Amino acid sequence: MTYQPKKSSPADLVVPRTHESGFGLIESVVTLLIVSFGLLALAYMQSWGQRFGQDAGARTQATMIANDLLDRIRVTGIATSDSGATTYTATPSGNLTCAPGTVSAANDRDCFYVQISERIPTAAGAIAISGNMYVITIAWLDRYAEEQFDSDDNGLSQAECENNGRLWYDDNTLRWYPTSAKPSKASCLVSQNWSLMQ
Repeated sequence: MTYQPKKSSPADLVVPRTHESGFGLIESVVTLLIVSFGLLALAYMQSWGQRFGQDAGARTQATMIANDLLDRIRVTGIATSDSGATTYTATPSGNLTCAPGTVSAANDRDCFYVQISERIPTAAGAIAISGNMYVITIAWLDRYAEEQFDSDDNGLSQAECENNGRLWYDDNTLRWYPTSAKPSKASCLVSQNWSLMQ
């Protein structure tokens, strides 16, 4: 038996049709949309991170300032006298100076307010005494509340601040305001308290 090659017909030479493959316009648009949403989410997360970073920085500075004053009160022992308590809780007036090596209630109080104005420019502080306990309060401007609730840029209402656990602040002077005293412009503050029992 001899081998004879098979004869091919023109129909055998035609390549069968298959589905088209490749990267089309629809796939490009879908990919572009997914990447765009991802970049928007990344930008949003970065802005939130910066906002919380600013608050964390202010909270850290406030804690360091309050701890410094608490240590001064504890070490000097001045606070145990009635005159020392009166001096610490008095509202400072005029230009404040801070002499770190000086041991006096007035200097400690002034250093407290100077440190606040230098380290947290948008903050206010207060020293109060109740019985034999000193309560130090530092409050700073809450940028998140300003952005979140002040949509018309006219300041926040007292109810908006209080309902969100915040306080009033008059940005013309670095003085403490209770929530019942309405300052010239409403701004919200985040506050934190530290206590020392003598």
